[in-house]
Amino acid sequence: MYIQEVYIAEQVKIITIRVTNNSGMINYCYLIVDIVTKYCCLVDPAWDLKKIKDLILLNNLIPKGVLLTHAHHDHVDLAFDFGTLYNIPIWISKDEAYYYNFYRDNLQTFKDNQKIYLGNLLVETWVTPGHTKGSSCFYINGHLITGDTLFVEGCGECKSDGANVNELYESLKRIRESCSDETLIYPGHSFGEKPGVTFKYVKENNIYLQFKDVISFSKFRMRKQQVGLLNFK
Repeated sequence: MYIQEVYIAEQVKIITIRVTNNSGMINYCYLIVDIVTKYCCLVDPAWDLKKIKDLILLNNLIPKGVLLTHAHHDHVDLAFDFGTLYNIPIWISKDEAYYYNFYRDNLQTFKDNQKIYLGNLLVETWVTPGHTKGSSCFYINGHLITGDTLFVEGCGECKSDGANVNELYESLKRIRESCSDETLIYPGHSFGEKPGVTFKYVKENNIYLQFKDVISFSKFRMRKQQVGLLNFK
């Protein structure tokens, strides 16, 4: 019951999911919770349906939707399972759905700066392309869920179809200019620090937020030799 008491006091609940391929890699998916109505949205649910479902049941939450930061498999793995299970819509950016032909039952699309209401909570959609064509972040009352656009220690790769390093630079610039120092950052993966650190910490420790021009950023982000960061937590 201690878990329950801590949990329902939070607007953003971190769910740590270990990828089931022996890579040691960890995904973070999230529950956005209105603690008054107990409505919730799942963000990027993947890999462990039972663990996520049990958290919902434990806290008597009422799922109202699934929010997807982008269409890569490790972020959408269970989206439509939960959509069917709870008969709820799955939301993804219009740019992402159109570019990757990502259309399924229960899918709805949003545009940049769209407002999605979850009980008493307001979720703001920020379309932040670069890692994919329509990657997005979700801002909720001082919390920013960033998917693979921004990590505490780095930023998303720009190698897959639809990725664009120049757009990623602009997306990170937008985040840098829009977030206060106190904004809490929740990425899709961690390579050291766990999610929920302040944006002030991210600004001071993330090299990708230090570049002042797109050319320097692009050269560094796309450099050929990069050491893999495997300190997953």
